[in-house]
Amino acid sequence: PALGPKGSLGSHYILCVQMAAPRNDVWVWDPVEGPHFSHPSDIPFEDEAQARSRFLDKMIGPRSVKISRAKILDKKGNIAMIARSDGSNHEVPRARVLPWYEGLLLLQTLEATQSKQALPSWFTDELKTVLEEEKAKYPKKVVSEALYTEKRLLETAITGARVVDLDEKEWQYRRENLRGDEKIPEAGDNKETPGFWNISNVTAYMPPWEAFCHERAGFYQDFYQVKWDHPFAEADYSRVENGCPGVPGTTWEPDECLPPQLDGMRVREKKKWVKRKKEIEAKLTEENLQQVKKQRTEDESKEASADAAAPKPRTSRVRRDGNPLVQDLFRSQLGHDFNADEIDLTNSNIRAGWPRRPQEYPEGFRCADPPGFCFSQCDCMDDQRPQKQWEMTKAWLEDVSRSTAANACIDNLTKRTDFVRRRGQVTKMCYFETGTSVLGDQAHSKACLGLAAEVEQQIKSILKDIPVPAISNAAVPVRIPARAFLKNDMDYEPLSVLLAEPTAWATLNQDDGQVLAVSGGPPSRPAPLRVEILHSEGRVAVADCVVTDPKPQKPMLAATESIVRRFTDLQTKDMNRNARLVLQEQLGKVFDFETKTPRELPLGQWLDTASTILTMLRTTALAMVVQRPREGS
Repeated sequence: PALGPKGSLGSHYILCVQMAAPRNDVWVWDPVEGPHFSHPSDIPFEDEAQARSRFLDKMIGPRSVKISRAKILDKKGNIAMIARSDGSNHEVPRARVLPWYEGLLLLQTLEATQSKQALPSWFTDELKTVLEEEKAKYPKKVVSEALYTEKRLLETAITGARVVDLDEKEWQYRRENLRGDEKIPEAGDNKETPGFWNISNVTAYMPPWEAFCHERAGFYQDFYQVKWDHPFAEADYSRVENGCPGVPGTTWEPDECLPPQLDGMRVREKKKWVKRKKEIEAKLTEENLQQVKKQRTEDESKEASADAAAPKPRTSRVRRDGNPLVQDLFRSQLGHDFNADEIDLTNSNIRAGWPRRPQEYPEGFRCADPPGFCFSQCDCMDDQRPQKQWEMTKAWLEDVSRSTAANACIDNLTKRTDFVRRRGQVTKMCYFETGTSVLGDQAHSKACLGLAAEVEQQIKSILKDIPVPAISNAAVPVRIPARAFLKNDMDYEPLSVLLAEPTAWATLNQDDGQVLAVSGGPPSRPAPLRVEILHSEGRVAVADCVVTDPKPQKPMLAATESIVRRFTDLQTKDMNRNARLVLQEQLGKVFDFETKTPRELPLGQWLDTASTILTMLRTTALAMVVQRPREGS
């Protein structure tokens, strides 16, 4: 095997000059200082000044370029549209975009090497925070190099600006589809080839984020430890920029210097590296887990001591002004002391008070990501400002053919005046209004609503004859089905239910409508019980109930027979067959269709089932929630 055609990073300076030298969230390569940018994977070729800067002045790695956080908006060809944290949007070559996970691995590597060398100035506290937050997302609190290399880089080479594979296809910075099955040349296969240098073997691999930070590499490419063949097999390269101290005849070489014929060696060494790295990460993560567990125990102990020492928050049964607490809409047992007059309705402080950094959020909370934290001059949270032109125009999404097709669809729908009407021609509040003069087939809806009316009537009749024993056992709850009393646009679950007139012999759960007799029930029977049903706007319906003495005959059995009789009559008529099957399954809970007899159930269970059936009937009457049967089925 041989390296070439550009040779080694050099045992001599002249060889360095002669030899030429990669989620919505991404990183972008930027120059550390000034406008001039040189890609971190580019090794100088036929540029003596740049070679001196890179190899002699050590302007490589984190001293020459940095990574900046950005969001990728669009990709077209070799160009990517990105949004930076300062709010600016612009295009960059796709080669400058670094995958999010790779950027985290680079930051993690820099952090790990700070004991040997100082962190670069651009590795700010903000980047440290991002890294810690991302590491915290993983169970082992580490960004896994082995996992990423195995899943993403095993068959992809991070390489130079221009490389050609065995199929004569040209690649830039990343070459895909490495041929791991490529035959590995055996010893003695070496042939003298002009422009190539014979090697004995490839003995190790270094991923690009480590190479970028390594003093013997410094470029963002895959690097391989190469053992040179005769006559360089015993040469001491320890003093050259890419030599391996203590290993004669060996240097670290960038991926672009290894020809594609050595893909078998590439993949072999990557697999070995992944295996070793997994073992190292397993040991480190086990130590991390033990350390985290110990720290968590200490923190919990401190928190428990602090909680015991801290004064408990004061609670009150009345507001600060002496008036009753404002009842919570959803949890009726809670109340609030809330003064709406204290709210700043002008939103004058919304921009200044908006959290922009992780530490400004309450513990355990953070911003939605994407889009991520607002930048310093961001005003997106201010809904009272007019929108800016760049917010309403997204040129990178514009597609003339797609826009033309969309407009044609709108025009065609506008012409269908037989069932739709276009609104907003004057007010510019555009929408389509369904026509009300022409209706489709209403047979199914009428059948469902007719049966729903029967179920509603039977529920109301049962609530007029509630035996005292049925509401005396809290373990077998009886709930007032509010849906039977709510009509039209009010037909949705209420916020709460209340007794119109509080009584000493009954209680009503405001949240779920369970009624419970206390002290033996009403002193005289029958006893009326009026229940008010409340939405956010106040009382919207009233349920009139009556509590009676138990009777030999059970009205629920007659009510069930009446509902099933109506259902059976409709079965051969207009109701959707699939809807009937689902409804029959629910009716089977209160009626045995084999013996054709009602089931004897507790009152609460019967009311719950009837309420479910009522909800299903009203729903399928107005919405397509079951598949329509095929013609002829």
